[in-house]
Amino acid sequence: MDLEKTDFKLNIISRNNNMERTNPFDVADDEFYARYRFSKDSVRRIVDLAFPGEFDEHGQRFTAEHTTCTALHILAGGHFQRVEGQCLQGSKSSANRQLYKFVDAIRPLKL
Repeated sequence: MDLEKTDFKLNIISRNNNMERTNPFDVADDEFYARYRFSKDSVRRIVDLAFPGEFDEHGQRFTAEHTTCTALHILAGGHFQRVEGQCLQGSKSSANRQLYKFVDAIRPLKL
């Protein structure tokens, strides 16, 4: 077999790092409650408690709201598979990182 005559086709997976994330607050109130087990106002208060002041979004693709909603969704049902499509349009590892970021943020609050 002559390597110069062989055609290799590379399967390159391109990832769109500039993907537009959906806003978790854009769903109906009953669907929001079913998904996160909190009302929209309660989640906004949790965001303010967990991430007071400025949320460092520099270089991040997730807002404080995305991080909080992802963590609450995981804690409400423990389903990484659903979280990636419904909340973030991201991967399971991204959902896992957001969960840990949220838990680290609320740990000092001693609720």
